[in-house]
Formats: sequence, C-alpha cells, structure tokens
Amino acid sequence: MQYAFLYVEPRFTGGPGIPMFISDGDDYRKALELSSIKTPPLIKWPGFVDYLKSLGAGLYIFHGPDRGESDLGLPVAFLEGEPSLDEAPCVETAAPVVLTRGYIYKKMAQKYARCNAKLLPPLGEQEAFLQYLKTAIKQVVSNL
Repeated sequence: MQYAFLYVEPRFTGGPGIPMFISDGDDYRKALELSSIKTPPLIKWPGFVDYLKSLGAGLYIFHGPDRGESDLGLPVAFLEGEPSLDEAPCVETAAPVVLTRGYIYKKMAQKYARCNAKLLPPLGEQEAFLQYLKTAIKQVVSNL
C-alpha cells in the first residue's frame, strides 16, 4: 500500500487511489475529484466507529468542525469547532482521530497538553487499525 498527500510530498495528482479522510470536508472533496475510486470518508466505512470505540478512550479528538462526529455515541472534542478541545474535560486516555503524526496531530497534542492525558498514536501507527483497514478497503471498494 502506498500513500500520497494533497499538499505535501509525495503529492497525489490523480488517477488510481482512494481518498483517505476521516470525515467529509473541503480536502476530502478535492481528493475525491482527483481520485478514480470514489469511496466515502472513513467515518462512513463499516466498522470504523466500532474500531474507534474499541480504543476505549475517554475523549476522541477530531479536526473539525463537526460534520456528524458528535452523533457517533463517543465523547468528542474538536481542534476547530464545538465542542472545543480548549474546553474539553481532562481524561486519562485521549484518541486524536487522525491518520498521521503530522501538523494536525501535533496541534491536538499541544492544545490538550494541559491535561496530562495519555494520547494514543495516530491511526496509521496502530497495528490493529492497519488490519481493520486491509479488511475494510476490500469491502468498501466491492460495494461501489
């Protein structure tokens, strides 16, 4: 499996590829236009929310703003949007819901540092998530 990004190297310029975004937003829609395989954002994939729940975090931190994440049955906060990460309760373990340890993950970690919580690694660094992804990709693509 290879990856590419919209704005940094390695850059995705179109063709075969799956837009891999947590939720719907401007960047997801741009990637969807460039991509030949039109999959929904991860939040709509079968088993994704169950995977998040299996992490057992006391708080799930999304980039935001809210695009339906508040309706997942999880305690959520947003880096950008409401409920704001700035006002989120301190918990023992928090899960930044991002794919990589990039700019967004680091901003989440900075803002939530006030709480001394254990931050789970990004999804792309979790072996169980990668296993989920291998199974789910097949199912999502076969249902297109």
